[in-house]
Amino acid sequence: MPLLIVLVVVVLVLVAWVLLLPLWLYLRFRQGKARRRLLPWLVRLNAWIVLVSTALFVASMAITAHWWPGALAHALAGLGAGLCTGLLAVVLGRVEHTAQGSYHTPSAWVSAALAILVLLRLAAGMVDAWRRIGSHDALPWLPSFDHTTLFALGGLLLGHSLAAAWGLRWRLPRRP
Repeated sequence: MPLLIVLVVVVLVLVAWVLLLPLWLYLRFRQGKARRRLLPWLVRLNAWIVLVSTALFVASMAITAHWWPGALAHALAGLGAGLCTGLLAVVLGRVEHTAQGSYHTPSAWVSAALAILVLLRLAAGMVDAWRRIGSHDALPWLPSFDHTTLFALGGLLLGHSLAAAWGLRWRLPRRP
């Protein structure tokens, strides 16, 4: 009996996750395009922390490449694409300097594109998992669909954060 309760709880959590995912993505998109006050010390700290995270990500992908060939290449390709989207976000975003402080409004288009990309990767992973459960081949029309695409998406999101953080740091007013 307790095993059945655990199974029901797991199924309910999965169903709730699937049902709440669109709401989560919508709220993430709203937050991604909201105007925010920039605290200079926090922007500078964030830029350095994201840089350290990127270095750790690349190092871990170099180690992971031992078990998953192509992991480092996919991660670096995603990192490069993320740097491009981050630079695009810096160019399209708006930074205002007022007497009350500096404010940043990110580009809604870049936020929407990243949210849709994450949604598509989650959907593709669910379809792939469903096909594998049914003893079918894993999406024969997309042969390179494996864990390395997750590394590429992670690299893209991390590269975007890196470029956006350093771009914001660059757009801050200089210290006197």
